[in-house]
Amino acid sequence: MSVRITDITVGYGSHAFPCCSHLIVGIFIIGSPDTFINKRRAIRLWDFTIHTCPHCPVGMTITGSHDTFVNLRKKTRIWDIVTEFCGIGICVTKSPNTHTNNR
Repeated sequence: MSVRITDITVGYGSHAFPCCSHLIVGIFIIGSPDTFINKRRAIRLWDFTIHTCPHCPVGMTITGSHDTFVNLRKKTRIWDIVTEFCGIGICVTKSPNTHTNNR
């Protein structure tokens, strides 16, 4: 299923500080400038999130569809992986009616 701007990621990260490790919840803030899914920008490989880690509040998609592209970048689907830079996460929300590679 297709991931869009404002869809959510969940992950886990640690910087080896005494306050670590952290559950991380993120939201996509950057997407395609010209491809929309349900009136929201489509998310592609290397699009960014902001998230709840107090040390590094950004993440980025690092996996996507092997055969569906948006602006020459792999299209991000539900369960695709996000680097939280201090850890790893996945995309957990998506369009309810648009599918990519049976996801």
